[in-house]
Amino acid sequence: MAEGRELELLISHLKDVPISQEPDKYTQLFSNLHNHPLKKEIITGIFSNIDSTTVFLSTIPAYFKPETIETDSSTVLSIISKSRDLCGEVSGNFDLLCKVLFKSLEGKKVQIEVKSAVFKIFEEIEFSTESIMTNALSMLQYEHTTSILTEIILYISALRKINVQSDKEEISAGMSDSNAKEENLLGEILEYLLQESEHSKDTVIQKNYSSLILKICESIRQQGISDIINPLLQSITSEVQCIRNSASESAVSISKALKTQIEQERKGEKELATIISAVIERTMDVSPFCRGRAIQSLTDILCNNGILENLKERVYTSLHERIMDKTQMVRKKTIIFFKRALESHPYVLDGGMLNLQRLKAHEKTDPAYYASATSFYQAIHTSVEVIKQLLKAGSKGEITEIIQYVSLCYSYGIENALEVFPSLFLFSWQRLTLDGRNAADVLSEEIRKMVDGNPKKLIDLLVHFDSDSLAYEGTIRDLTLRGILGIEAINTLFYQIDKEKDVLMHLRLLRRLSTTDRSVTESALPRLYAVLGKSTDRSIICEAIRILGNLDYRSGNSSETIRAVVNALSLSDNNNLEIVQTVIDTAYLISLNPDELAVEVLDILLASENPLPVIFAVGHIAIKQAVHLERVEAAWNNQAKTKTPVSASKKRKESISNMEIRERRLSVGSKRNSLKNTTEEQEEMADRVFFAKEHEILFGETSALKGLLDVVVTGIYSPDETVKKVSLLSLGKIMSISSECSSRFMNDVINILKTGSDHLQIIALVIIADSVMAFSSLVKNAGNSLFLPLKTQSEEVKMTALVLIRHLLRSGMVKVKDNYWALSLLLLDDSDIKATAQKLFEEAAERESPMKILCEVIKSYLIERHTLTASENEISQPKEDDHIDGHSKQSPHHLLVEVVKALTKITTITDMSKKIQEWSLSKNDALVTEVCTAILEEIPKAPNTVQTA
Repeated sequence: MAEGRELELLISHLKDVPISQEPDKYTQLFSNLHNHPLKKEIITGIFSNIDSTTVFLSTIPAYFKPETIETDSSTVLSIISKSRDLCGEVSGNFDLLCKVLFKSLEGKKVQIEVKSAVFKIFEEIEFSTESIMTNALSMLQYEHTTSILTEIILYISALRKINVQSDKEEISAGMSDSNAKEENLLGEILEYLLQESEHSKDTVIQKNYSSLILKICESIRQQGISDIINPLLQSITSEVQCIRNSASESAVSISKALKTQIEQERKGEKELATIISAVIERTMDVSPFCRGRAIQSLTDILCNNGILENLKERVYTSLHERIMDKTQMVRKKTIIFFKRALESHPYVLDGGMLNLQRLKAHEKTDPAYYASATSFYQAIHTSVEVIKQLLKAGSKGEITEIIQYVSLCYSYGIENALEVFPSLFLFSWQRLTLDGRNAADVLSEEIRKMVDGNPKKLIDLLVHFDSDSLAYEGTIRDLTLRGILGIEAINTLFYQIDKEKDVLMHLRLLRRLSTTDRSVTESALPRLYAVLGKSTDRSIICEAIRILGNLDYRSGNSSETIRAVVNALSLSDNNNLEIVQTVIDTAYLISLNPDELAVEVLDILLASENPLPVIFAVGHIAIKQAVHLERVEAAWNNQAKTKTPVSASKKRKESISNMEIRERRLSVGSKRNSLKNTTEEQEEMADRVFFAKEHEILFGETSALKGLLDVVVTGIYSPDETVKKVSLLSLGKIMSISSECSSRFMNDVINILKTGSDHLQIIALVIIADSVMAFSSLVKNAGNSLFLPLKTQSEEVKMTALVLIRHLLRSGMVKVKDNYWALSLLLLDDSDIKATAQKLFEEAAERESPMKILCEVIKSYLIERHTLTASENEISQPKEDDHIDGHSKQSPHHLLVEVVKALTKITTITDMSKKIQEWSLSKNDALVTEVCTAILEEIPKAPNTVQTA
């Protein structure tokens, strides 16, 4: 009803009218009177019209509205006072009075005077439990009333508890049944509100109840803990998610209070065990939010030392499962739980360390301590093992927590913690960033904490971590750049090398460190000379030479550094080519004239009369010369640009070649510039230049390799398998930089691929793939030979071929054409090859339509079948078994049908039946029709085929 004249007419109409005659009009008046300027006087006047207490108490609640704010408390106080007096006069209607009192506290802002008056009446009058519950439920409809409702419920239940206690003292014979029923008023109210909120399906009431139970548990005093146990347990198992969530959170406060009660009064252990057990059950809740909240509650209870000893193992076992939870939030909270458990563990007899050997010393002196500490150690140890599985599964969302937890485990002596770090190095190397933090930053900071400023501990730790991986090297680089691997650590490393203890491991660390900070190599020169002079261990010699390669300047071939490197060749033989490779690599890094030094290296090796080092050196020097030439050209171009700047109006024109010329440029590392236009004469000149460059490296008058190519080529026909292998490797390096050699020797490599051993076939495959990538226009047909090994029995050779084919297909360097059938048969393989083949076909389906691929498979199948001799009726692939995947053979084309089924599992083909029929009709071939009919008979049984009307 609008305020104004209509309200004034109503006031005038009800003047001197008894309230019992017009109860509806009075209700209407009360509900609209709140903003009237004379509301106090009007209500006072209405008091004189009261002829029925019941009617008045039924209509006056309309005055109170939850959304309004009462600025003047006198009106409300007068209503409360009048209502109290009326009930006192008739000694009844207390249920209606209770409603008035609750309504007076529903406003968004309750005056302190009103609250005091209401609570005073609660002290004077003992309202029925039903009335309190009904009005509490009514108040629960509004979010802002949960705080005052918490106070009301706790206050009334405390008063009732005091009254019952007084009755106990007065009636020494005991309590009656009614008194016993009223003893747990708090529990009855909460259980009633829980039941009604669940039945109502009202999300507002459910949300408000969840807030109410949390506030009551946080506010309740020690004396009332026992009253809330049952409603809390019922709330934890409620069917409403938000209630379960809040109840799990509330369990923290109650558990803390029960723990205090156990310590002070020696009681409450059973209740605490029940609550913790209920929270443990919630860790397997269907809702990830409830699982996460339960784990958070267990973490808080643990930090309060509230988990009972007999429940710890159950808690740890339950949370081990949650480390592999499908939800990132749950996994993260679980790892934080174990981190907090480790930080707050009570086993301090060994300074907090949890090493099993130390714990074993307490087995006889303190068996209980030993058993508990060992159980905790096993729980943490198991959690680390599960985290290793989590990292293998590729989870990254909780990497920050994992790094912090694992480093903490190491600090407390958990033995398997260090095994996790190689996986962490991988994430750090990938520069993974989550939660605003970089994994490399977190890992570096945690390693710094782990060593606690002890350089020896840092060196020992990094030596232990050495996995010879790029990720590990990236971590060393990070630690060096951040100053964690500083001068003290370097001096400690030098000291360890001088002691000749684990020299190889320390040299490997020094090499990685000097890669980032090249000045370290200069400082280490005296030690490296000493190692090269004294050591006879080839691995140590190689490592020392590699470190010399990190010098930031070049030296003459007569310098002490170069001589120390070259002298190491005396240790090379047919069984050890690592020294030869290391010397050549380092020579091209630090020599002022590496080509001249290469001649000297070859002379030394030829004089030793060992054929293998010479054969290996020829190929390795060839590829190093090509790379060195690229560096010289790049430096020359840079210098030319610096000295003769080009004006803005004149842009330097670089020749561009066709595909063949570009491939030759690529072979020696020259830059391509496809944006420049050139004439035919310029292209021809570029062609000649690059032919000359390739030829000069191998056959030039000043080339170190002149006349040695025949040694390599002869070696591939040697009866010795090792000589064959090394010769083929060396020839492959030469072919990768020379289009001339690639064209000349490709047929020899293909023959080895067809007839050689498994190891030779793998090397040949890599050589062919390299040549295809570098000179595809010169070796057009070589790519087809990559498909030959797909028919062999060797799993390793097949996998190598498949990986190379997949790589070349991505860049368009090779075409499948008639080889689809050989590839598709791998989809029926039982080994790891099947997964790689599936990925290949998935990528192929992204480049062209799945239906086109299917048609190519069928055509390839028919071509393969056609190539058989007239006497053969089956394909020369793995023979068709009578039973494939448990199904009996149904047709001569059963193997093709199985391949088609495998293809349809990978990609979805819409209207497959219709498209196959149309394609079959377009071919007008009886054999095609026969094959397609066999496929169509099995189409309804295959998944991922979408048929439309």
